[in-house]
Amino acid sequence: MIYISMRRRLGAFIIDALLLSAISLSLWIWFLLSVRVTPAVSMEIYLLGLFSIWYFFSLFYFIGYWIWQGQTPGQMLTRVKIVRKDGQKITLINVILRYLIGYSIVYIALSLLIVPAIVLFIAAALNNKKRGLHDLIAGTYVVKIK
Repeated sequence: MIYISMRRRLGAFIIDALLLSAISLSLWIWFLLSVRVTPAVSMEIYLLGLFSIWYFFSLFYFIGYWIWQGQTPGQMLTRVKIVRKDGQKITLINVILRYLIGYSIVYIALSLLIVPAIVLFIAAALNNKKRGLHDLIAGTYVVKIK
């Protein structure tokens, strides 16, 4: 197996984040237009709405694509795939552990401060098999495909 560099993994994640952001922003605009604006509805409610839409849509996006293909559109474009330790297709358990525990830690870190999130992803660059915290938790690897 050829393990993927941090740069390629980050590229795939950025592509996915851009896709998710475009869709989430569209849903958020719909949310803004459907919520009656009153003095009681503060900017925090709007921002919480955006974050909630992004988080829940990304939950279905990542989990759905990983179960279906073992890769998201960003990972397809960068020619990488997530596999188990034995090189086989990831299971629902791997996906849930990878996203709900591993990625959720990153999202929480992003909401508190960007530096912890970067540190969690840089962990993938610091070991020889290029595994991030979410990979270690889920027992997965990100490998190059042809």
